Amino acid sequence: MFGYWCLVIGIYKEMGYIAVIGAGSWGTTLAYLLSEKGYDISLWVYEESLAEEIKRTRINSIYLPDVSLPDNIKITNHIDEAVARSRYILNVVPSQHTRTIFKDAFSYIPDGTTIINAAKGIEKGSLMTISSVLKEVSNRPVSVLSGPSFAKEVIKKMPTAVTLATEDIKEGLLGISDGLGLGYDARAALITRGLAEIRRLGSAMGAKKETFSGLSGLGDLVLTCTGPLSRNYTVGVKLAQGLKLAEILSRTKTVAEGIATAESSHALSKKYNIEMPIIEQVYNVLYKDKSPADAVNDLMNRSLKAEFYE
Repeated sequence: MFGYWCLVIGIYKEMGYIAVIGAGSWGTTLAYLLSEKGYDISLWVYEESLAEEIKRTRINSIYLPDVSLPDNIKITNHIDEAVARSRYILNVVPSQHTRTIFKDAFSYIPDGTTIINAAKGIEKGSLMTISSVLKEVSNRPVSVLSGPSFAKEVIKKMPTAVTLATEDIKEGLLGISDGLGLGYDARAALITRGLAEIRRLGSAMGAKKETFSGLSGLGDLVLTCTGPLSRNYTVGVKLAQGLKLAEILSRTKTVAEGIATAESSHALSKKYNIEMPIIEQVYNVLYKDKSPADAVNDLMNRSLKAEFYE
């Protein structure tokens, strides 16, 4: 899919409205683009004060301040109101809050409603992907929308390609390489070896290896490791500049899913006994107060191995 960004699903207006659960930058962007196609949208906003502000101004001043939302997007802070007559539900809630929110929501969701997950990450504790969390809570199939896409570029209708699938088992990585000034070669190595780690873990969890060569694997990994619009990338750069994680988090309202995902990915690597040296070092930087420079040094001084091994 190139040019005007669209969802490749059979959505028909006469079958009910589309509920977008989560009004961050991505959720608001999806709601806006779908509304432009003529679909009635219910946009659920977690913060009551923000919901009231958007109703009044038609602008999401925190997450998408440059876009005026059309009238066919209904704003609500009540989850039952958001999903009660929905035909399609698009989950864009941060990963660590999905279970709690949808436990409340599913008793109001009509039978036959299609659930699509557009949120990334791994739930702490359960170590489940968000689509798996939704399946467990709802006991119904869940589709997954994924791929390399920045909300700020998508809202401008810049060329974007995404994938709609029934499973999503990719993992997130933080890019610290650029912040340390290591250059393009190091970035390429980080992406390449990071993808190898992701593929090894995904294969151990039952995924098809070829999945990771597509948009929802390599495509998304390249984007989050190279694009300054990526919240994960931004956090990585700030860590490399010497800021501590707690300090970075205190300065932003947006969620960098890679922070929680790194912890969960580290736990999964131990659970499945998969060697993941990059995620090991990312975990140490985030949660063990290891300096990024020392983490890179340890990665560079690992014993040599064949490039392709299981």
